[in-house]
Amino acid sequence: RKAYKFLPLSKFRAHRNLLDAAQYCVIGFPERNQKIEDGILRTGASFYFVQPSKDKVYDYYGFDKKGCFILDFKGKGTDFKTGEVHNINTDVHGMSGCGLWLVLLEKVGDSYITDFRLIGIMTEFRKGKFHCLIGNRIELILHQLQKVGLIKFRFREA
Repeated sequence: RKAYKFLPLSKFRAHRNLLDAAQYCVIGFPERNQKIEDGILRTGASFYFVQPSKDKVYDYYGFDKKGCFILDFKGKGTDFKTGEVHNINTDVHGMSGCGLWLVLLEKVGDSYITDFRLIGIMTEFRKGKFHCLIGNRIELILHQLQKVGLIKFRFREA
């Protein structure tokens, strides 16, 4: 019933090296956020600010940094609604296909402006030796679409 506004290409960004900071956000709709109210399926988004995993995690799981991002997903986090610190709900079934966003902060006077760029598409999570989220780099997907002539664009590097 609602019109959808598509994400413009200006909101996509190539991103080479993850910075060791929690300026990455994974946003999606895990299964645990579903409920039926009055016969209608309701869903809700979850978002997690995460930090990049160390090189040993890439080595352990056999992933190449040129093709994917791996982000730590364990321990405790702060609930933005309440401000309370509690254990992170690690049941993220349904988060695959969601976005990995680079959070850009800019100070203007006494306030901050926040902007986001899509840098990845999440594909899986691991709960083995290292608990992490894994996603493909968005520029690899977009470069293939460009190669077959479906889109035309130029990436800005982060």
